[in-house]
Amino acid sequence: MKILHILFTLCVVAFLVNHSEASTQPENPDTIKNEVFELSIKNGELVGSSNAIRVTQGTKLTLVLESDKILNLHLHGYDILKEVFPQSPSFMVIDAFATGRFPIKVHIHDNDPQGNIDNESTLTYLEVYPD
Repeated sequence: MKILHILFTLCVVAFLVNHSEASTQPENPDTIKNEVFELSIKNGELVGSSNAIRVTQGTKLTLVLESDKILNLHLHGYDILKEVFPQSPSFMVIDAFATGRFPIKVHIHDNDPQGNIDNESTLTYLEVYPD
């Protein structure tokens, strides 16, 4: 009887695992939209005139980030943090699942011995529209 209970439990777990995997995977991977945006940052400000990055819901977005200073970027709403260093590009990958307008804030380290961040500003916005 104990063996039957164990086998039944394993069958239920296997069913639940297979069912949850099927429901979380996209129906057709070819329909996933991929977007790449290059952002150049100088003195904590975006070079060029991009008030917002606009994508549709379900897009896999990659931001290629280049900066002349060490800084931290924070995508509010998605709670993604990325440290950016000069002389090498950094990448922020975002699965745009939530719709809305989300600020991307820049935090600059101003040579504070304790490493405190005392300069914050909005770099740009991520706008995600319904698909």
